[in-house]
Amino acid sequence: SHDSMFSDRALAIFQMYDERGSFDKNDLISNNSAWVAMTNYGQALRLRAEIDEDETFLVRAISVLSRTVNFTPSVDHPQSFLPFHHLGMCFFLQLQRRKCGCQSDFHEALSLLRQSVRLAPEPDARRSRCLYDLAQGVDHVHRLAPESKGLHDERIETYRACARCEAGDAVTRFRAAVAWARSAFSLHNGNSMIEAYTLAISLIPQIAWAGRSLAQQHQVIRDASIAEEICTAAELAL
Repeated sequence: SHDSMFSDRALAIFQMYDERGSFDKNDLISNNSAWVAMTNYGQALRLRAEIDEDETFLVRAISVLSRTVNFTPSVDHPQSFLPFHHLGMCFFLQLQRRKCGCQSDFHEALSLLRQSVRLAPEPDARRSRCLYDLAQGVDHVHRLAPESKGLHDERIETYRACARCEAGDAVTRFRAAVAWARSAFSLHNGNSMIEAYTLAISLIPQIAWAGRSLAQQHQVIRDASIAEEICTAAELAL
C-alpha cells in the first residue's frame, strides 16, 4: 500500500480532508512534515496513475496535489516546487488520455510546470527533470499551435537550460541536448545545433559510467532508448 509510506499523522489529515471535502489551512501550514507527506502521497498516486489505466489514481492525485499546492508553506521551502510539478504532469496525462481539451487547458498545465521551474532550487538534480518536463509540455502544445513563435523559442531555451543543468541526471540532460539540437535544426540554426550535439557527446561517458559493468552500461543505454540519438549526435558533432 502507498499509504504505508507516510506518517499516520499525515494520512489521518488526508483522510479527514477527503471525508469532509475541505481543508483546515492551519493543519498543513503549521505541520510542515504533514505537507511534505501529502506532497509525497500525491506523487505516489501520480506515478501509479502513469502505469495504471484506472482513472481513480489520477483523479485522486489531482485532488491531493491541488489542495497541497494551495497550502505550500513558503516559496523558500526546498520542496515547494514539487506539488506544482506533479500536478502539472497529472493535468497533461489527463488531457492526453481523454484526447480532449482546448489550448487553454494545456496552458494551465504549462503554468504549473513553469512555476515548478521558478521554485526549484539550484543546484538540485530534480530541477533538470522539471525543465525537461516543461520543455516536453511546451513541445506538445506547440504542435497544437505551430504558428506560435513564443512557444518555439521557449521550447528550445528550456531544453538548453535542462541540458546545461550540471546537477541533473546525465540521461535527462542528454535527451534534452538532443531535443535542443533537433529544435535548432528546425530553425536552421546550425551553430546552436552543433553546440547541442557537442554537449550531448560530452555526456555519453556519464551515461555509460566506467564504474558500471559492461552489461550495466548496455542496459542503461537500452533502457534510455538513446542508442540512435548517440549515433546521430556523434556524427553531427564531428
